[in-house]
Amino acid sequence: MKIGLVLSGGGARGAYEVGVLQYVRETLSKEIGPKVRFDIYCGTSVGAINACYLASTADQPDEGVRTLTDVWNDLEFEDVVRFGPKQMLQAPRLLLGNLPFVEERAGRLGGLLNTVPLERLVLDRMDWSGIHRSLQAGAFEALAVSATDVISGQTTIFVERQGGGVPQWHSDARIIARATKIRAEHALASAAIPFLFPAVSVEGRYYSDGGVRQNTPISPALRLGADKIFVIGLRHEAVPEPVKDHHRLAEFPGLPYLAGKVLNALLLDHLDYDIDRLHRFNAMLEGGRLVYGEDFEEKINEVLAPMRKAAYRHVDAVVVRPSLDLGKIAAEHSRRGPFSRKAKGLFARYLRHSAAGADTVDADFLSYLLFDSAYCRDLMALGYKDAKHKADELAKFFED
Repeated sequence: MKIGLVLSGGGARGAYEVGVLQYVRETLSKEIGPKVRFDIYCGTSVGAINACYLASTADQPDEGVRTLTDVWNDLEFEDVVRFGPKQMLQAPRLLLGNLPFVEERAGRLGGLLNTVPLERLVLDRMDWSGIHRSLQAGAFEALAVSATDVISGQTTIFVERQGGGVPQWHSDARIIARATKIRAEHALASAAIPFLFPAVSVEGRYYSDGGVRQNTPISPALRLGADKIFVIGLRHEAVPEPVKDHHRLAEFPGLPYLAGKVLNALLLDHLDYDIDRLHRFNAMLEGGRLVYGEDFEEKINEVLAPMRKAAYRHVDAVVVRPSLDLGKIAAEHSRRGPFSRKAKGLFARYLRHSAAGADTVDADFLSYLLFDSAYCRDLMALGYKDAKHKADELAKFFED
């Protein structure tokens, strides 16, 4: 059985993934032993950065999660993203087109925010050679990072796996897989949130956030041979409530409100559909065996596998997602004294002002960009608690 770990994208929300993995590595693994393992790592956006870090330390997974926790605990907003005079000059260029106000950095294109500090953090705090070392040592089998080609709009899956190459992939021309040695630029390109972070050049082409088309990379995990998948989502599952404050609709929502909704639509709205489709495939195979016999799966794959470039098979999945709204948590942090005292820059003050009267839904935009240690610690604590709440399900998932 090959187990795949699937990590979603969502900016600063990625701290939640680390909290879930803390429980899995530090608590669950002590209870059920070496059965807690991952053979395939797949990530998009911030999930790609987390996945690369886990793959680079796959030969010592417990230490890897502890060190990744330290990285998120050390984040300070002003040390990760910045908005200064140069970015103010670039804003008209981004809005109106390619106006020659300032020159782009080599290998970077566009982006409202200065992400040099974030890039240095990714480069300096991770042993990128460890990915290849752990792969060669057999600590895992494959790593996949999703990004979006800026020009073509194609989703590109960068793959590094034992034996090299890529297996048969989608017939869908909008999704391609490329075998490569994954480096920092692949993860940074996957995490380049459109408009906010600059697109990153990889092998002569510019790429942005993979979450534009594939935020929760379940399909790459299956294509790489995962028989079971462990998925960490970053959206609170809640039933929408009717809007009670109808007077608010008389005013056009502010930019942060709209930006939060756009990011939700781009980065978070695919997981439920993908999991539902996986369950339907499992139900189809189970029903087919009951009606047509145990060889139903073999017979249907004789016809459909060549067309799909993959066989139908039963795949178990377990999903852990936030039990609380991360936008609400971000809004609460923006109002607290510690963050208001630390965040002195123009962009930080703008975010605090935009969230000053925010309710649960209005602070989604802030939740993506609040790379602050206190906020990240709360998300990690929530991730740990939510995973612990599923202790029995997770134990069964790894033990079966």
